[in-house]
Amino acid sequence: MIAQAMFTIKNFAFAALLALCFAAPVEAKNVAAPAAIQLQKLRAAAQRGDAQAQYNLGVLYAEGQGVPQDDAQATRWFRKAAVQGDADAQFYLGVMYAESRGVAREQTQAENWSLNKSQMQAVVWIRKAAEQGLAMAQYNLGSMYTYGQGVAKDEAQAEVWFRKAADGLREDAQKGDAEAQAALGAMYFKGLGVAKDEEQAAIWVRKAAEQGHARAQFSLGVMHANGLGVAKDKEQADAWYRKAAIGLRKDAERGNADAQAALGTLLYMTGMGVAKDEEEAVFWLRKSARQGNPSAQYILGEMFSTAVDRAEASFWLHKAAEQGVVQAQSKLGRMYLFGLGVAKDGAQAARWFGKAAEQGDTDAQVGLSMIYRKGEGVPKDCAQAEYWFRKYNDDAQAPFKCE
Repeated sequence: MIAQAMFTIKNFAFAALLALCFAAPVEAKNVAAPAAIQLQKLRAAAQRGDAQAQYNLGVLYAEGQGVPQDDAQATRWFRKAAVQGDADAQFYLGVMYAESRGVAREQTQAENWSLNKSQMQAVVWIRKAAEQGLAMAQYNLGSMYTYGQGVAKDEAQAEVWFRKAADGLREDAQKGDAEAQAALGAMYFKGLGVAKDEEQAAIWVRKAAEQGHARAQFSLGVMHANGLGVAKDKEQADAWYRKAAIGLRKDAERGNADAQAALGTLLYMTGMGVAKDEEEAVFWLRKSARQGNPSAQYILGEMFSTAVDRAEASFWLHKAAEQGVVQAQSKLGRMYLFGLGVAKDGAQAARWFGKAAEQGDTDAQVGLSMIYRKGEGVPKDCAQAEYWFRKYNDDAQAPFKCE
C-alpha cells in the first residue's frame, strides 16, 4: 500500500481540464444516431466522396452511434474527409492520433511521449484545422506548444494560438457548446490568451458542467473544494465529483489522458463519486502519465515518494519537472539536496530549485538561498544567497548573514 502523500490538488486536479481537451465529444454536423435507411444513405454519400458525410460517418464509428464503436473505421473516414480540407475532420483526425485511437503506436509513450510519431501527426492535422480558423483546434495547438506535445515547447507560439482561439471559443461557448465553454473556462483560469479571471473561469466551467461535461464537472468540484472563483463548499464539491465519475471513466477508457488523470485523482485523493482505490488510481494515473499528462506525472511522483523504492517517484517527478511543473521542480531540488531516492547532488539541487524559485516557489527560494550560502554543489555566492533570501522573506529589514 502506498502511503498517501500530503499535497494540494488545487492546480493539478484542475489540470485535467487545462491540458489538452482531446476528449471533446465528437459531434456530427448533420446526423444523429441514424435509422438503418439513413445510415445506408450516409454511407453511400461517404463512398461517393462527400466530405461532410465522411466526417459524420467517422463520428458515428468514434461514438458507436448506430454502428459498433470502431476507432479504425472512425479514423479511416476522418482521414478521407480531412484530405479534402474539412477542418472538423482534420481536427478529429488529430485527436485520434493524439490519443492513439485507430492508429498504430509507432513509438511507445514511455520512450519519448512528447515527440513520438503519433503525437507529431496529431500536430500536423490539428494545425491544418487551426489554420482554417477552427477555435478548438487553435486552443489545442496552443496547449501542445505549452506542454511540448508533438512539438518543441514554445510559450510564445502557445500564446499566439490561444489568442486566436479566444474569440471563436467565446462565440461557440455563448451558443451553448459545452466543450468550448470548458476550454474558455480553462483559458480564464490560467490566463491563456485572455486576462486571468477565476470568477469568469467558474462561470464557463459551470455552464459546461451543467451540460454533463465530465471534466468540467470534475474541475468545478475542485474549484468548490478550494474556493477558486466560487465559494468554498465541500458539499458542492462532493456533488460535482459524483456527477463527474461516470463520464470520466467513459472518457478514460477511450484513452483520454486528461480524463485518466482526473479519474485517478478522484480514486486516490478523494474517493468521491467512486470508492477510494489506490491500486486503480495508480493504474489510471500511469496510463495518463505515459501519454505525457503533467498532473498525472506529478501526482504519481508524490505517491511513490514515500515508498521504499523511490525510483519511480524520481522518474515521474523528472517528467513533470521537465514540463515546468513548479511543485515537481521544487520536490526534485529537495530530493537531490538530501539524497532522497536519488544520489545526493548539490548541482542538481541548485538546478531544480532555481527553476522553481524563478516561478515564485518559496520552498525552492529557501533551498536555493541555503545552497548559495553554503556553497553546496555551486560556488559559494553570498549575493545570490541574499537575493533569494529577500525573495521569500516578507521582512525587508530582516538581517542576513553569509560568512
